[in-house]
Amino acid sequence: MQQQKKPPCPECGSGDVIPVVYGKPTDELVERWRRGEVELGGCCNREKGPVWHCKACGNCWR
Repeated sequence: MQQQKKPPCPECGSGDVIPVVYGKPTDELVERWRRGEVELGGCCNREKGPVWHCKACGNCWR
């Protein structure tokens, strides 16, 4: 997974954001989700789907 600079949430301004990951999750990815490091976006790769998830307010955005 490519590292990107985490933007602040446009809704609440929090810096507590994680990337949204698409595709069939591996065991390692599921473990990262359980630790709150990523948000799972589903098995289908949505080209226009959100890429960030705010852990503070739940907002998802591109």
